[in-house]
Amino acid sequence: MDPGSSQVTTSISPTRTNATSVVLMSNTAQIVRNPDFYSSPDNWFCASSTTDLSCYWLPSDSGASGGVGEIYGYLTPPSSSLRLYQYSAYLYTNVTFPATQISSIYLVVRSGYWSEAGIITIYVTGLIDPSTGSTVWSQTLNPGQSSYSTDILSVSTSSVSPGKTYILAIGLTTYLLGSLGGGLVDYRVDSAYLYVTTSEYTYSGPAITLNNTDSNTYYAHLTLYTSTLDPNLTVNITLKNVNGESSSPIEIKDGSVISSETSELQLPPPPSGYTSGRIEVNGYKSNQTNSTLILSFTYCSEPQEMGVCVSYPFKLVLDPPSKVGGVLSLYTREQSSIGFGEFNISLTGMYDSTLKMSSGAGDG
Repeated sequence: MDPGSSQVTTSISPTRTNATSVVLMSNTAQIVRNPDFYSSPDNWFCASSTTDLSCYWLPSDSGASGGVGEIYGYLTPPSSSLRLYQYSAYLYTNVTFPATQISSIYLVVRSGYWSEAGIITIYVTGLIDPSTGSTVWSQTLNPGQSSYSTDILSVSTSSVSPGKTYILAIGLTTYLLGSLGGGLVDYRVDSAYLYVTTSEYTYSGPAITLNNTDSNTYYAHLTLYTSTLDPNLTVNITLKNVNGESSSPIEIKDGSVISSETSELQLPPPPSGYTSGRIEVNGYKSNQTNSTLILSFTYCSEPQEMGVCVSYPFKLVLDPPSKVGGVLSLYTREQSSIGFGEFNISLTGMYDSTLKMSSGAGDG
């Protein structure tokens, strides 16, 4: 599992509880949620140009660190002519970059393929701006054949904007010649870590995970009651749901509270293997002084605080440890390769879905 994450899981239920979440701010942040698919497909989604290619979550696989995200399916060209047919499918997730100056970005992907269809298959990863649909950075991958291998890729810091959310996509495009018939696609991703180094202490990610324990939809918001703040702290605290929708943030700038409450956000029941939502923190500061915030998470059975409402008070501590060195030393034990070439990734017009739960490769 990701050793850099610090989360408290809170079930949405009528039981009142107190919790403390300690967020460790650092100059190196790993910003992919559930980067290793370890125990669920949570935060990962699927985009495919054809219903013949689907995405699965495997709870284990030989040579993998835990769970695996898989793109699987049998492709059959619509005709046996000499025409060339193109098919694409991607695993994707949202990533939010720290809202301060970025020094370096490295993406570490561990993947492999067990079967290819077509005359050529291109494996690729990239970052997509969801506001425009354009690819801001991409690289081809060199996955292992019937095994997992690691690509360590340097991402240009000029390709992204601090504080902005992008789509991280990992997948493939394959080309089939109609006269040669179809074939089986089986591509698996063991993990994807995106490391961002900044000059200041930062954190960008979930502080508390929200689990809906029944099939009802709830309406929630956050309130900041009291705080002891570092005068250098700038941070946004936001509610996000399983659909990727966000509330307006609790906003603190240079140690002063700008907004003490989020807007209301709908929390629908999630698909199997996914959480209902999370409380996200995106902030930075220049020194090691702690900040402590006392907040309340309130959810109601009806919008606009109507119906039955329950509140959970909790403490959020922003605790920066000592700064750390480079991230590449973490992967010296792995087989490392460098991707080559750029490739435009388009998710427009694709079939979107969550990952299907599977007990083995290709099941479902």
